[in-house]
Amino acid sequence: MSETINAAENPELANKLAAEETKETKEKPKAEIVTPQDNVVTLPGGYVTSTGEVFTEAEVRELTGKDEEAIARSSNAGKVLNGILTRGTVRIGDVEATEEVLDQLFIGDRDYLLLSIFQATFGETTETDGYCQGCQEYKSLEIDTTTDIKVENLDDPIGERRFQVKGKQTYDCVIPTGKTQKELLANSDKTMAELTTILLAGTVRSINGSSVINRTQIQSIGLSDRRLIAEEVNKKTFGPIVDQVEAECPDCGGKVVSPISIGGLFRL
Repeated sequence: MSETINAAENPELANKLAAEETKETKEKPKAEIVTPQDNVVTLPGGYVTSTGEVFTEAEVRELTGKDEEAIARSSNAGKVLNGILTRGTVRIGDVEATEEVLDQLFIGDRDYLLLSIFQATFGETTETDGYCQGCQEYKSLEIDTTTDIKVENLDDPIGERRFQVKGKQTYDCVIPTGKTQKELLANSDKTMAELTTILLAGTVRSINGSSVINRTQIQSIGLSDRRLIAEEVNKKTFGPIVDQVEAECPDCGGKVVSPISIGGLFRL
């Protein structure tokens, strides 16, 4: 049974208890606001700042109806993906995820962010079609995007982003970024040769030690060297590997390889 303290009868004790309660209130730590961890992801490469700092933590968010309306007004597939990325990415490290920052990300990191935005918006699973060799027919398959889609990492974003290709000439190259990806998507109606020129223009920094300053230099590279550089760029690919996604056939239990498109996951 609790005992009531009468302040008039025992003012000294009442003041002491009040002081202790006030002290406890002041010392009580403030509630810390923590970002939900489900929406915080680790980039497979990393954003390299102008000072050489590498940020691998990023935060994404669920897309809303307002986002969908804005994205649906995009005039082509490239702008759709860019809209998803800019609206669904909150920050990279402690840097706000502006379009300028996202343009500087490696393509593999941008693809990973798109996948993470899909997961934050629609959940971990999706459906696709694939041809089952065991059943000898196409099947509707469920894909777990967290386990069925493998992700390759870039171990050293600073050291590995630059590489050299030696053909008939020597080319100093960099892993292409979002700026190049956006240009490729915006010109998807171009010929393969024109797309290769766009890719190499965003990749080759110097030829035999001389800086590349215009696209004419890229167009002047011999065909064998152009193809060699493109092959080496493809070898540097990292991030979500979507051309080798395996799922289980719901009928025979066999493995079905079903390549998917990250952009196609959104079905916008």
